[in-house]
Order: sequence, then structure tokens, then C-alpha cells
Amino acid sequence: MMMNEASNLILGPNGVAAGNFAVAGEVGSYVGLLNINFSNTNSNVSIETDGFTSDVTFISNGGVNGAITLNAKGITLNGNITNLKAIDLNSNNLTFGGNNIQLLANGSAITFRANEQLTLTSASDIEINSNIAVTNDQQGSIDASGLASGQGLVIKGDIGNYSTSVRLGQFNIGSSATDFNAGNAAIGNLIFGNDGIALFAHNNYLITKTTNASGQGTIIFRPVVADNTNLVAGTNLGSADNPLAEINFAAPAGTNTDTILNVGQGVNLYATEITTAGVNTGSFNFNGGGTSIVSGTVGTAANKFNNITLTNNTTVKFTDDVISNGATTIGGNSTLQIANDYITDSIQGNAAGDTGTLQFVNTKGILVTLKGNPNPDNALAALQVSGSADVAIDGSVNINGEINLGANVLGFTDGISTWGNDTTISTTLTSDEVMGNIVISGAAEVKIAGLKTIKVQDNASIDFIGTKTYTLIQGDISADNGIDPNVVGTNRYVIYGLSGNTEALVTRTIDINNIENILNNDISGNGNPVIRHNLVTFLNPNNIGNAEQAYNNILLAQNTNDAATSFAATLTDTSTSVNNININVAKEEQGLIGYRLDELRYLCTPESDKMASSEGGVAAGDEPIDNVAYGVWFKPLYVDTHQSEKGGVAGYKAKTVGTVIGLDTLANDNLMIGAAIGLAKTDVKHQNYKRGDKTTIDSLSFSLYGAQQLVANFFVHGNAILSVNQVKNRSQRYVFDKNGNRSTQIASANYSNMTFGGNFMVGYDASLMDGLLVTPMAGLSYLKSSDESYKESGTTFANRQVYSKFSDRTDFIGGAKLMGYTINLADLIVYPEAHAFVIQKIGGRLSKTQYQLEGQVNPYITPSDKTARTTYNLGLSGTIRPDTKMEYGIGYDLNIAKKFISHQGTVKVRLNF
Repeated sequence: MMMNEASNLILGPNGVAAGNFAVAGEVGSYVGLLNINFSNTNSNVSIETDGFTSDVTFISNGGVNGAITLNAKGITLNGNITNLKAIDLNSNNLTFGGNNIQLLANGSAITFRANEQLTLTSASDIEINSNIAVTNDQQGSIDASGLASGQGLVIKGDIGNYSTSVRLGQFNIGSSATDFNAGNAAIGNLIFGNDGIALFAHNNYLITKTTNASGQGTIIFRPVVADNTNLVAGTNLGSADNPLAEINFAAPAGTNTDTILNVGQGVNLYATEITTAGVNTGSFNFNGGGTSIVSGTVGTAANKFNNITLTNNTTVKFTDDVISNGATTIGGNSTLQIANDYITDSIQGNAAGDTGTLQFVNTKGILVTLKGNPNPDNALAALQVSGSADVAIDGSVNINGEINLGANVLGFTDGISTWGNDTTISTTLTSDEVMGNIVISGAAEVKIAGLKTIKVQDNASIDFIGTKTYTLIQGDISADNGIDPNVVGTNRYVIYGLSGNTEALVTRTIDINNIENILNNDISGNGNPVIRHNLVTFLNPNNIGNAEQAYNNILLAQNTNDAATSFAATLTDTSTSVNNININVAKEEQGLIGYRLDELRYLCTPESDKMASSEGGVAAGDEPIDNVAYGVWFKPLYVDTHQSEKGGVAGYKAKTVGTVIGLDTLANDNLMIGAAIGLAKTDVKHQNYKRGDKTTIDSLSFSLYGAQQLVANFFVHGNAILSVNQVKNRSQRYVFDKNGNRSTQIASANYSNMTFGGNFMVGYDASLMDGLLVTPMAGLSYLKSSDESYKESGTTFANRQVYSKFSDRTDFIGGAKLMGYTINLADLIVYPEAHAFVIQKIGGRLSKTQYQLEGQVNPYITPSDKTARTTYNLGLSGTIRPDTKMEYGIGYDLNIAKKFISHQGTVKVRLNF
């Protein structure tokens, strides 16, 4: 189709075409076309040429008819579009150079199906009288960035769907004055150029964010409908980094007497200034819950705002000065946060029982001016001075709940305020001994109907004895029944009180007897008398240095469990357990050598020659073997020990691994001698009140042993042992910060210890019946652990100097061994054995250890010896001899005493020469 002269194209009845009309072909073919006139409601123009540009005007002839669909890219329409039903961008961009789009039918819209862009380029004011439909959230954009500063752009219709959060991706208004005046709007990003203005004149707006340079862009609330403007939950106008230039409340429209902004959940407003066009008009209604921030000066001395209302558990923070002439009402358990000077008629609850909290979050001194007289029945539920600076209130405010001062000064400089029967005061005493307090001055007066409790967050030191006072309330107080509150504080060692006639003074009293009683109660569940004794040493007022620092630190513990745990770590030691373990390890190695001597049956009596023995017994039909006494042997061992708490000494769990290597030979026909060396490593985990402490002991031992055959089946044997032990301790200490929080430090020690001693046994071989040999034995054992002295390291002030005197032990040993038939299995000779012994302590003492902190007058002590006096040993073993050169064996021993048990396993390898 060629349009060679100006002409109209009518679609519909009596027109040159009807139904759908496709604009295709060369763009120049349509240069003469002036109008496309729709006279049929079902008509549609489909533009199908990429880069199509035309000045054609789309109009409807006699009604709202027709639609435009874009089926090509880069289309530009410069003519107006009037009285159509729809424009479907259909995933294609459109540049519109006209100044009017009117889509007037119900449900008519410009439809964005994907990320299409509608670009507006007219140099004249533009009006789009149409809905903007968005298929998918956060898709599509409108670009008016090319419009001139102040150029008018009017949107009459809904944008997206705020109720389902389906938003137009972005709307760039540039520097234009864009008026959203006849529809709700849901926009993901509202973009401002320099001097750009957006007017919100309808009901509901969801603007996820704005993009603007700092101090650029203005939003004006100018409702032209009967309802007020609502900012829907999730709206953010401006930002902390880039506030808008201004948010303005226009003068009330129509019959409205106020311009009211309803602010939804979590809505934030950031602007350099928030202004109102009228005097005493412009009100905020925060009713959506959540937390909102209003940043920017609110109101001016000439044009004050009206009312500010909070309901529905909403928290609102005003970061800058606020000037209003109406009332500030806090209801529905809401919280008003004030960070700067605040002027209003009154701040009060909505009604009795429907109130909230006034919270000051200022970082500099501020003045709150209250011009009216609030209703005493609408008292606030709480007043909190939560910032880091003082607050002065010039006017009346009524409170019936908590007044939380922090460490700040709350001043009343004018007006008559009342505190109801449920009033409490919370204050903080700093480490510098500055207490948050109330100062009543000038013409101000506070009437106190009741003051129930004073709570002190006590961060100050208590390194004094006696009483100190701190001003809490200074000034004119009127109390009908006097002031007699319950005074409590966070430091459990302080006795708190209230004194003063003309002012209220909080008293703090430190009494050493009171502290001792508290700490005794802390350890009341611990029956350890040593801890109780050491507590007196710990509290000695003459202690200095680290000892004094440890005392001051324990007073920071804010609960019984923490204090008891710290005491148990500080006032007790593991040296006693370590010395016992060293002696036990030596006893285990003595036992291994003792069993070796018992196995050396080359000292044969007539009785033993007849029996099956582990080494020299005679198998049926064989001659006695007399060369097994010459050889080298070694026995790896593993010991698992559990000692429960006993006599005030903490228990432990210990695991020992090691080996003993020996070499022995005959000195003559009746005397055998030998030597052995042992290596062992013991890992100890302490239990009970020492749980968490660990010890590692590396032992190197040297032994000499021998056996002598006597007459008539009697024999004796014995050994001597010297063990050198390297001990590494890791002991927990607890440190508290000023808030009572506990942290752990490790006190480490590394020192040497020696254990030495010996035993002597007498035995008799008796054949009870054929093939069964019983050997009763008895003797004595003595072991001694050396003195030691060491100093811990690794903590701030809890390293101790430890002095430990020797431990020793003398035992009587009695019992018997039972050896049975030799078992011959395929040339392997097996020798079974069982034994049972009783070890009875008959002398010795537990190590007496003293330890103390630097600067401590008297040392701490350790418990007296409560270790078990009687131990029972039961064991089984077996030896295999494949030939005369080699022997292999395995053994198990169980040692049982009161609150003590150990399991010992060994294997044996011997090479006979």
C-alpha cells in the first residue's frame, strides 16, 4: 500500500479494511498516512516492520475500539493514541513521541510482557491515561529521562499490582514533574534525575527503592481522593547514602483538613528535609508494624507538622529534628525512637492500657519540648535513654512503667510529670563509677505515686570495703507515700540500698563477711574441705599482686556455677593425682618383672620339675629343659585406669602404653640375675572439678632383678626400680570480663619427677595333685616419688608456684599362682597360668603439696591421703613355646580397689640363647 497524499485509513464497517490490519513493507510506504481510525471494537493494528517510524495518529471513531500490537523491534510512534482499548508491547520496545495516550475501556492497559521499554520523547507535556499492566514482577521499564526539567508527565492509571507485589521494573522520570494522580503504583525502582519531582496523589504506592543522587529528587504527597495516601510495606524512598532532596506534604485537597500519610510495615523515608505546605498540617500514621526510619528534618518553625501516631507494635526512628504542633501518640505496644531535638504538643499513650515506649537513641545531648498537658491516664509504658548522651525534657510526660536511664542523665526542666504505681527505674553504673541519673530542675516537678524497683546494671569495681553512694534522682520530688523501692543490682557481692532526704542516693556496700558467705554458698554442693579451707586463704585481705587480681576477677562472676567452677580450678591442684599415677606406673612395671621372675622355672625343685610351667616344665616323656634361663625378652603393655573422686581428690582416667625389655642369665645353679629398661607414656584426663585438665607423663625406668632358689621348694626373688618421669600439665583457669562472661586460659607446667623403690617376695612350690602346681607368695614393696617444684605459665594472673613433698608407699603383698597341665598342640607347648594377690598398704603418705599465686600471703593445701589401702589383683596368662629358642605369651590383669579399677594387657616375646 502506498500513501502518496494525506489520507485516513478506516478499520471497521464502511472502511477500506476490516478486522486485523498488518502494517508491513517499507516504512516509506506510509509517509502520507495521517490517521488510522478504528470503528470496530475487534480491530487490531499489528506493526510488523523492524525500525518502523511514523507520525500516524491512532484514533477511535465513535467509541473505544481497537488495539495495537507490536510484532517488530525498534518501533517509533510520534502521533497521539486516543480512545483505544490496548497496546501490547509483546516483548518489543516502543518509542512514543506524542503527548497523549488514552486507553479508556475498563481493563485497558499498556502491557509489558517481558523487559520491554517504553521511551517518552515529546517536548510537550505528556499524559498517559491508561493502566500499565505488568505480566511478571520486576519487568518492563518506562524511560522519561529525556524530558526537560519541570516538563509535565501525568500517569492516570494503575502501574503494576501493589496488592500482589507485581512491580514495573523501573520508571525513570528524569528531571520531569511526574504526577501519579489517578491510580495505584507498584514500581521496583523509581529513578530521579536532577530536580526530578514525583507527585503521589492517589491511594497506594509500593516503591521498592529510588535511585537518585544525594540531595536530588522530590516527592510530594498530594492526595486528590477522599482516602489518604498509603505507602505499602516494602517501600523505601531515598536511602541513607543518597537521601532525596525533599519529601513534601501538600496542602489538604478538597474537603480534607489534613494531609495524612499512612506508613506500612518497614517503610523508610530518607530526605534532606521533610516539609509541609500548610501550617499545622501533615500527619504521619505508622500502623503497619515492623521498623521504619524517618531521616531528615521534619517540619520547620514556620510550617509545623500536625500529628504523629504509632500503632500495631510499630517501631519508628526519627533521626533528625522534628517540629510538630499536634500530639505524638504511641499505642499498640509501639516504640518511638528519638535521635535529635523533638518538639510536639505531647507524647503519650493512645489510651489507658493502649500505650507504648518512648526511647531516646541520641548520640549528642538533645532537648524534647512538650507544650501541652498529657492525660495522666494515657501514661507511657516505658521511657528508655538508650543512646550515649543526655536528654532534657521541657514539659510534662507521664510514665507508668520502666524508666531506663542507661549511663545517661535524663533531665526534667519544666512541667509536671507523674510516675504511676508500676514505675521502676533502671540505671547503669559505669566502670568509671558514673551512674545514669535523673535531674529535676527549673519549674519542673515530678509526682511519684509509686516507685516499685530500682535496678542497677553494675559495671564498677568492688575493690573496696565499706559503703559508697551515687546520685540517682536530684531535684523536686513529690511522693505521696514516700519512696521505699526494692533496690537490686547485677553484682551479687554488693548490698544495694537507697538513702537521702533531699535526693535519692543509691548505696553500694561491700562486706567481706557477706562475700565469704556468698562464695561458701557457691561451693556448698562441693563437700571438699580443702576448697573451703583454701577459700579463706583466697580471701585474705593482705594478698597483693596476682592473688589480689584473682580475687577481683572472681567477683565478676555473676552466677553460682561460674564461681564454683572457677574456684575449683584455682583452689585445687592435680599434683597429688600425678604422684599417685607415677607410683602406679612403677608398680605396673614391677609387676611385669615379678611375673617374669615367677616364670623362670629353671630354678626347678623336684615338685616343679614334675609340673607344667611357663618355661621349664616337662612335657610327657621329655627331659627338663635347662637352657631357657638365658635370653632377652620384651613385654609391651597397655593399661586403662579409672580413679573416681575420693577423699576430696579429683578422679582421673589414664591410659598407659609402653614396653619393658629385659636380659637375664644364671649366675650359678641357684641364682638368676637380670636387668630391664622400660618406656611408658601415660595420658591423663582429670575428672570431677578438674575436668578439662590434662597431664602427659613420659617415663624411662631402669630395673635390676634376681631370684634365689632355697631348700625344700622355697625361693625368693626381688627387684629394684628407678623411673625418671617428664610431666606436662595443662590446667584450666577461668577469667571473667566486666559483663561476667567467662573465658578460659591454660596454665602450663613442664617438670621432672623421679620414682624409685623395690620389692622382695618369698614363695613355695607345692604340688596339690598330679599336673597342678600352686605357688603361694608373700612379700613387701616400697616406692617413693621425689620432691618437686615448678611454676606454671600461660595465664594473665593465675600462674601458680607449686611445691610438692615426696609421696611414698609400703605395701604387703600376698597371694598365689596356679599353674596347670602343659598342653601340647602340634609341636606347640602351651603353659596356662592364673594368679590372685592382695596388696595391702601398711605405710607411707600422700604428697603434701602447697601452691600459691604471686602475692599470696599463705599457700593453698592439698587433701590428706585418702587413697585406697587395699587392692586386689587377678590375672591370667599363657605362654607358647614352638621350640627351645622362642617363647610367646599373652596376659591380662585386673586391679580393683575402692573407687579404682584398672585393666592391664601384655604380650611377651623371648629369645633364648
